[in-house]
Amino acid sequence: IPDLHVNIGNSKRQRIINMLPVKKRNESEALKYFELANKIRPNAPSTARILGNFYRGKNDLDKALSEYQKAVELNTDSLSSSLAFTYNAIGHVYLLKGDYLKARESYEKFIHIGALEDTSRIFSPNAIPVSYLYEKKYEEAIQESMKGINEIEKEKESINKYSSLFQMQNIIYVAYSHSLKEEEALASLEKLNSYRQKNKEIDLANIVDQKELENIENTDKINSLNLNINHNILFAHYEEAEKQLIELEKISKEMLKMNPLSMNGFYRFSAHLNLMKGNINESIDFFNKYSGLDQDKYYYYFYALALKAQGNKVESDKIFTQIADESFVNWQNAIVRDLAKAQVNAGN
Repeated sequence: IPDLHVNIGNSKRQRIINMLPVKKRNESEALKYFELANKIRPNAPSTARILGNFYRGKNDLDKALSEYQKAVELNTDSLSSSLAFTYNAIGHVYLLKGDYLKARESYEKFIHIGALEDTSRIFSPNAIPVSYLYEKKYEEAIQESMKGINEIEKEKESINKYSSLFQMQNIIYVAYSHSLKEEEALASLEKLNSYRQKNKEIDLANIVDQKELENIENTDKINSLNLNINHNILFAHYEEAEKQLIELEKISKEMLKMNPLSMNGFYRFSAHLNLMKGNINESIDFFNKYSGLDQDKYYYYFYALALKAQGNKVESDKIFTQIADESFVNWQNAIVRDLAKAQVNAGN
């Protein structure tokens, strides 16, 4: 029942449960049933962990940490995936509190248990590199990512292998690009494209018909354009980005019959490019076409900047506050969270 009202961070459960419309969701109702579940199953670690997710989602980090620690104490299997994910969640809480050392200690426990279990199923070793992005220690993020890449390279060929390599290399790219080191970023971008190509080769080896082949080819073109357009915007190669956006728009429109959200990439890059060029109204128009923008905190931050530039300070401050209080941990939030905090503080 609580799952109907709040997203408690369990993607497997969310795939089989449709949440209520936003206007009908009720956090108080969700909490009532969480507490009832605790009474019915007082010794169930999963109940405590999910309640911890609920409190973390509300940015009540102390209560979240208390529930997560309770889940650890209740867990009798020292090698269970449930315990691993609880340590991962504890790491997130310490990270958001700014205690990076304790965060990484918890992530190490998560990684250790994950390595002993089915690595490809529960474990991608990017938690520690991402923690350094939050701390703005980009060199350390790169070094830790390289350690992860060296370990993943030892695994057998698979989609999971190259997807994990892509994730780790992407952190390296993010660190270089947001340090404005273009030469190093380009070298990292080349590796990202090589991992993308490896995944494409694996996909092509398993195609069943011409329609699937066309889908793979078009998806690959879109992914390639996404990487290159993003790079060209970040490093102010605006004319090249504009040329690539024309191609991206064409392919994305062709993919609409397969994916109703296929234009999102075109919309967000067009919005970002127009913002960087000072075309505020055009930027906002494109952002408003991006379905799910509020869930993409990286571009949501740029949307808030556009609103602020337009003079809509009330709405921009609201968005900056949401981003500053975001409890979901990923590289995108690592980049914009402190920037959003600075915007909020500047307005006080």
